Amino acid sequence: MKKIIVCVLAVFGLALWADAGIRIGLMGGYASMSEYGGGIAYGGTIGIDLMKYVAVEIKGTRFQGGTYAGSADGLSQGVMTRMPIEFHIQGRFPLMNGKLIPYLTVGGGFGLNSFEVDPELVSSWSDLGMTISEKVENKIFIPAIGLGLDFAIMPNFVVNLEGRYLMGKTDGSWSLIDNDSSLEATGTLADLNLSTIVFGLGFKFQF
Repeated sequence: MKKIIVCVLAVFGLALWADAGIRIGLMGGYASMSEYGGGIAYGGTIGIDLMKYVAVEIKGTRFQGGTYAGSADGLSQGVMTRMPIEFHIQGRFPLMNGKLIPYLTVGGGFGLNSFEVDPELVSSWSDLGMTISEKVENKIFIPAIGLGLDFAIMPNFVVNLEGRYLMGKTDGSWSLIDNDSSLEATGTLADLNLSTIVFGLGFKFQF
């Protein structure tokens, strides 16, 4: 949370220092993880124009995958949830007197990740007198690239369409506890693939 606050304050500070325009927006869409399925994505953005063709933006997005079937060398059956926080630099190409702006965006950030083991699987282990738990780690850097389009339907109101590809892997851990003896077996999981494609439609207010 501290990192998120610092990033937001940095963007506002840069905007005030540069006397630049600020954009604040919301988006909704769909995220598809390469291994953990897809689901609804939603989030927000804060950005500033550094110059005519260059802007910076902070993006925060939350999404959840479908029910992962599990694998022998990875996570068990369950659901992955991610919330990447990204800092991007945009190359912007204004058309129609700035009303239509296609752009390229490149950046990265860190991800807040969680994994919930399927309740039926938890129940099955519980019937055997065992408690299962699995966790995934948060990674500091997530490379990301994307394409987008801003369309100003009014001077201070913009409709946005964007697609991004988020790369990266993370590690995890698991534990299995015998409820009677409290004996615990643990292990680690390496190189869990978190590559994700995110598509979103949103709106932004320009100040």
